[in-house]
Amino acid sequence: MGSYRDLPPAAVEGMDDLDLLAVDDVDAIAADPNWEATLFALYNRCRERGTRLLFAADRGPASLAVRLPDLRSRLAWGLNFQLAPLDDAGRLELLTREAARRGLSLPAEVARYLLARCPRDPGRLIALVERLDAAALAAQRRLTVPFVRELVRGVPAQE
Repeated sequence: MGSYRDLPPAAVEGMDDLDLLAVDDVDAIAADPNWEATLFALYNRCRERGTRLLFAADRGPASLAVRLPDLRSRLAWGLNFQLAPLDDAGRLELLTREAARRGLSLPAEVARYLLARCPRDPGRLIALVERLDAAALAAQRRLTVPFVRELVRGVPAQE
């Protein structure tokens, strides 16, 4: 999908009937008067109907280039979280927890091997654990560096 600007503001009609509405890339509508007014009206309808709201942007509400003061205040209302990319320790923990969630034993040396040689974004790491789980089950083997080396052959190097 392109940006919000590729859609008419009317595209949000009826979304206030949802139990939860998540709006990503709010920064993309900043400084667009039509979209700001549309998002403000949608926010108010959602609040009236009890729809839970989640907004995401590439920066906090105070730093957005939103010109409509009422929308700016609504976006700043509630809890604000800043998400940071995982560091290597976080990636290792993600691999280990995802493997454990699947009942798969992932030795630390195998996890370090994967981080050194495979793409490191969380989504791809989770997909990799899924692939390793299926392969280990099919081969009835434990995850070892030699076994994993064969499995990840052809996976693009870390990015």
